[in-house]
Amino acid sequence: MHRVLRKLLTAPSPITPFCAMEAHSGLSARIAANVGHSVLWGSGLTISASRGVRDAGELTHCQILNAAIEIVEAAPNVPLLLDGDEGGPSFNTARRFCNLLQRAGVAGVVFEDK
Repeated sequence: MHRVLRKLLTAPSPITPFCAMEAHSGLSARIAANVGHSVLWGSGLTISASRGVRDAGELTHCQILNAAIEIVEAAPNVPLLLDGDEGGPSFNTARRFCNLLQRAGVAGVVFEDK
C-alpha cells in the first residue's frame, strides 16, 4: 500500500488533506472506503479515545498495531497513513514499530516531536 500512497502524493494533482478520511476502527475504515475516500488517516487521538484512554501515549505499540491491522483488514485497498505520535522512547523503538506496521500493511507513519 505504500506504493499506492506514494503514487497519490506524487501525482500531478496531489490529494488534499480533505480527501483523507479519519479511521479509528474497522467499521470507520469500511465506511470511509465504501464512500470512496482514497486515503485513510489513523489518528492517535481517535484511536486512543475509541479505546477509552487519553491521547497521551497511554496505548502500547501493540495496541496501536492491533488497531492498524483492524483498519487495514477492513479496507485493504485504501492506504492507511498512521499517526505514530513520538514513535517511542528511542530511534530503534520507532524503527522496529515502523517495520511491524509495514508488515501489517500500513502505507505510512507520521511521527511528531514534542
